[in-house]
Amino acid sequence: MRLGLRLRVVGFVSLVLFAIVGWAVVMFSQSFASRLRDGLLMQADQFAELATEPIGEAFLQYKDSGRVRITQQIENFVALNDTITNVNIYDVSGNLLYQQNNSSDTSNQTVSDQALQTIDTTYLYSQDNTIQQVVSPYVEDTGVHRYTIVYQIDSSSISADVSRTVNTTIAVGIAVIAVTILAVSLLLELLLLKPISKLQQAAESVSKSDNNTEIPVFARNDEIGDLSRSVEIMANKLQADIEQLRGVDKSKSEFMALSSHYLRTPITVLKACMELLGDSKNNNQKSRALAIANATQATEKLYELTENILLIARFQVNTGDIESEEVEINSFLTDLCTTYKVQAADKGLDFTAKFEGQDSTVNISKEYLKIIIDNVFSNALHFTASGGITLQAAKDNNAVSISITDTGRGIAQKELSRLFEGFHIGEDFMTMTESHTGLGLYTIKLIIEKHGGNISVTSEQDKGTCVTITLPSIQ
Repeated sequence: MRLGLRLRVVGFVSLVLFAIVGWAVVMFSQSFASRLRDGLLMQADQFAELATEPIGEAFLQYKDSGRVRITQQIENFVALNDTITNVNIYDVSGNLLYQQNNSSDTSNQTVSDQALQTIDTTYLYSQDNTIQQVVSPYVEDTGVHRYTIVYQIDSSSISADVSRTVNTTIAVGIAVIAVTILAVSLLLELLLLKPISKLQQAAESVSKSDNNTEIPVFARNDEIGDLSRSVEIMANKLQADIEQLRGVDKSKSEFMALSSHYLRTPITVLKACMELLGDSKNNNQKSRALAIANATQATEKLYELTENILLIARFQVNTGDIESEEVEINSFLTDLCTTYKVQAADKGLDFTAKFEGQDSTVNISKEYLKIIIDNVFSNALHFTASGGITLQAAKDNNAVSISITDTGRGIAQKELSRLFEGFHIGEDFMTMTESHTGLGLYTIKLIIEKHGGNISVTSEQDKGTCVTITLPSIQ
C-alpha cells in the first residue's frame, strides 16, 4: 500500500502532537492537583489555627451541660469551611470525648497517641499525599494541655476538580491537534504538494515529447524554487538535445541522399570504364586510354569522399590525434600560390596574394593545413565566375589570420548559419556543375578547432565571400 506524502507528514505530526498533548495533560494535572492539595492544607491549617481555641473553650464550658450546646458551637465554626466533615475531641490519653458525627467513619485514619499528646499541630495524609486530618492541641491559658481536636478533611473536591481540569485540557488539546493538523495539511498543500504536482505534470508532458509544455518556475528562495529551476533547465536542455538530434537525423538523411547521388556517378563511370576495358573486341587505344583516365578520376573522387568521411568520424569520437610541426605561414602559402595562380588563370580569374608583416609560425600538421587552404580555395574557385580571388595572411597579437576572398555569387544569409554543419549542402550547391559533398567546410572546421583556432565566413550575395581562418601563433 502506497502512503502519500501528505498522509505520512500528517501522521507524523499527529503522533508528535498527541505525545506532546499527552505529556502536557499529565504534567498539568499533576501540577494542578499539587496546587489544590497545597491550598487545601493551607485552608485546613488556617481553620484549625482559628477554630481550635474557641472549640476547646466551648467544650470545656459545656461538657457537663450536654452534647447539644457543644455541637451548636462546633457547627457554627464548621460552617465557615465546607471541607471540614467531622470534628473529634480527644484527651491526651487517647480517649474519644466528643464526636460531631456519631456515625462510624471507617475511612478516618487512627490518630496515634504521639499526635494526641504533642503540643504541635500534626497533619495526617492519604496515600496520594492529600491532607486527611489536622490534629490540633488545645492548650488552656494556664498552659495545661488537656484536649486535642481532630479535624476530618474532605478531599473529594480535589479529585473532582482535577478530573474536570483533565477533561477540559484533553478537549482543548484535541481541538489544538485538529486545528494544527488542518493548518499543516493546508500549508503542505500550498507550499509543497501543489508545486510538486505541477512539476510532476510538466515532467510527464515532457516525457511524452510535448514541445509546448511550459515548466512552472516558482520565484522562491528555497528547495522547491531550486527544483523548479533545475527542472526548467533540464527540460530546455532536453528540448535542445531533441532538436539537435532531429537536425542530425535530417543531416544524415541529406548525406545519404547526396552520397548516393555523388557515389553513383563515379561508380557508374568506373563500371563503364571496366566494361570498356574488358571488351576484347575493342582495340581502340585512344578509347581505352580515355577509359583509364576517367576511371582514375572517378577513383580519386571516391577516395576524397571516403577520406573526408573517415576524417570526420575520427574527430567526432576524439581519436583524430595530430602530429603537429612548426610551419612558417608566409613560406607555406607562397608554395601553394603557384598552383592556385595557374588554376585561377585556367578559369579566367585573377589571383592575388598579400602577406603583411614578418613571417609567422604556427604549430599544425602541414598535411591538414594544406587540406584547409585547398578546400577554401576550391570553393572560391567553384563559385567565382568572373573577377578574382585574393589570399591574405597577417599576424594579429598572438594569432595568425588567413583570409581567402572571392568576387563570386556569395552565400544567402539563411545558409550562413548552417554552413559548418556536417553533410549540409546549401541551395546554391545543388546547381553546381561539378560534384561537391558538403563535407569540406565542416571537415576543416573540425581540424581548425582541434588546433585551437576558429573559422568564420562573411558573404554578400552577388558580391562575394570572405573565409577567415585564425590559428594561434608561437612567435
